[in-house]
Amino acid sequence: MKPKFLTPLTEKQVTPRAYQKLAQEQRGNIKSVDIVPPRLGTPDFGSLRVRFKTPILG
Repeated sequence: MKPKFLTPLTEKQVTPRAYQKLAQEQRGNIKSVDIVPPRLGTPDFGSLRVRFKTPILG
C-alpha cells in the first residue's frame, strides 16, 4: 500500500452540497467563492471554486 501524501490547497472546487459542509467547518478561512456554471448537456448544477486564506491539507 502506497502512502498518501497531503498537499496544501489554496483553492478547491466543490459541489454545492460539499460547500455547505465546508462553509461550516472552515467559516473563518474562506477568502472568496466563485460560481462555476455547468457545461451544456450535463445533468449537474455546476460547482463552486473556494479560495482559502490559509492553505488546507487535501
